[in-house]
Amino acid sequence: MNRIIVAGCGGHARSVIDAILSAGIYEIAGFVDREINEEYVYRSYKIIGTDADLPMIYASGIHNACIGIGYMGEGTVRRKLFDSLKQSGFDLPPIADRTAAVAGDALLGEGAFVGKNSVVNAASVIGNAAIINSGAIVEHDCKVGDFAHIAVGAVLCGNVEIGDDVLVGANATVIQGLRIGSAAVVGAGAVVTKNIGAGIKAAGVPAHTLK
Repeated sequence: MNRIIVAGCGGHARSVIDAILSAGIYEIAGFVDREINEEYVYRSYKIIGTDADLPMIYASGIHNACIGIGYMGEGTVRRKLFDSLKQSGFDLPPIADRTAAVAGDALLGEGAFVGKNSVVNAASVIGNAAIINSGAIVEHDCKVGDFAHIAVGAVLCGNVEIGDDVLVGANATVIQGLRIGSAAVVGAGAVVTKNIGAGIKAAGVPAHTLK
């Protein structure tokens, strides 16, 4: 069985590990984090190296990696880690929990994560290292950009386009056919009824721009 490392060891990493174990495709070698913490153990998995050790870990024969940190307030954190892993030679396979419903013609980018009881419907495209979190629904013909985060319980109706580094907050809804520009933030529980430009923060029902 191919081995895989988990880069980062926070709460999101634990969700990723559970999804990996449920699929039974990879053997988890352990965590990589910014520094060694010998006391940290999760389900028998320990920190086996730091970010600086990535080339050495790859040379040891572990060629798969996944990102174990969440949105962290901005998509650029995951982007930097993704780039570092790729530069060290790692493959970043998409990880989907076995309870997720992913259509046969949906496309999942490198390092994408699809969480428990979530849906990625027909002809949708999920970008590199994007997160479709627990219970989120991505309906048909949607496009979710690289490093975006569709949070717990959020709903993208059909033919929605989400830019890179976007956060769609928990239980938010984006009505069909709309576009949300890169690095925008949609607040939890918002209902988006019109396009949102790049870098804009919006919240409310219906969603409005925050100053």
